[in-house]
Amino acid sequence: MKKVLPFLKILAGMAVFVLLVLAVAFFSTELVREKRGDVVDFGEYRAEERDSIDVIFLGSSHVFMNVLPTTIWESEGITSYNVTSSVQVPAVSYYYLVEALKTQSPLVVAYDPYIICQRYPDEWRALLAMGALPLSKNKLEAIENAVPEEYRYECRFELFAYHNNWNRLRKYDWTYALTKLFHADKVSFLKGSEISLDKVSATNQAYFYQPIYTLPDEDAYAENFPFLLKIAETVREAGAELLLFSTPCPNAGMTEYYLDRVEADLYAAGYEDVKVLDLNKYRNAMQFDYSRDMTDGTHCNATGAKKVSRQLASWLRENYEFPDRRADEKLAALWDAGVPLLDEYIENGVYRPWTEGAVVK
Repeated sequence: MKKVLPFLKILAGMAVFVLLVLAVAFFSTELVREKRGDVVDFGEYRAEERDSIDVIFLGSSHVFMNVLPTTIWESEGITSYNVTSSVQVPAVSYYYLVEALKTQSPLVVAYDPYIICQRYPDEWRALLAMGALPLSKNKLEAIENAVPEEYRYECRFELFAYHNNWNRLRKYDWTYALTKLFHADKVSFLKGSEISLDKVSATNQAYFYQPIYTLPDEDAYAENFPFLLKIAETVREAGAELLLFSTPCPNAGMTEYYLDRVEADLYAAGYEDVKVLDLNKYRNAMQFDYSRDMTDGTHCNATGAKKVSRQLASWLRENYEFPDRRADEKLAALWDAGVPLLDEYIENGVYRPWTEGAVVK
């Protein structure tokens, strides 16, 4: 026994050393990582009460800029969350969904196919998307299957990818890293949304009426569609319903064609119960003005996002059966508290402290 004790002490010491190294590596990575609002924060997502989210939104900036879950709650008492990222290709949507289902059991998964014909255009967006995923088997598979080969090394070893950030660290970087290290994330009123305070749009109204009857890249669609099948099957296995939807944008002919194409191909693959919502067709009902309610010709500003979210909430209430979350006093109080915070955010341009690049217009 006396011979064994020193050996056990050595093993214990080695284990402590390894844990310290891993903790330092994790903290350092979180410290230098880009902090932006255009990708879901899974820490904030996991801070939500388990099985309390009834709608998960998947997609790109057309979702996180145009859909405000807090406004959906305010309008219809429906709980939702944007599990999104910039240029979210279908493969990333799938792995994000797998991650999201670890803590939530949504009744509806809403997917925006706007990026159905795209591949990752650059390393930066791939890094943002993969960096948001907690370290797990799911993340490793996502890097292997959703990221182009030339970006995989950086996604696996983010600390080296962001090495140039050491010379511009700010207070919020340290706050962010400490929060992640100790799993101290709190519920956010943004629920994965990001808001533009621009008041004037550069939208060309005439472009709205241009119809699109073909896919711009059939090869990219063929590569992406298998992941849509994975999304559809995962939603079915989770006991949820899949909704294909699009938010208002000038190139409505393209989004309409994308919705029709994806719906038809899913139907042919045996997914016949998929609902479709094209919010471009509700532009008159919600009094949506492309010259006032958008920011850059493709995304909504705060005013437009509120209009879209109210219309979306109404449609969801009419087409699905949701539990009465307002009857849960504790949960309702948490969501109600986010409404004035969102209004203040929009009114005063108060951004969460670790979001970089936020400018009050």
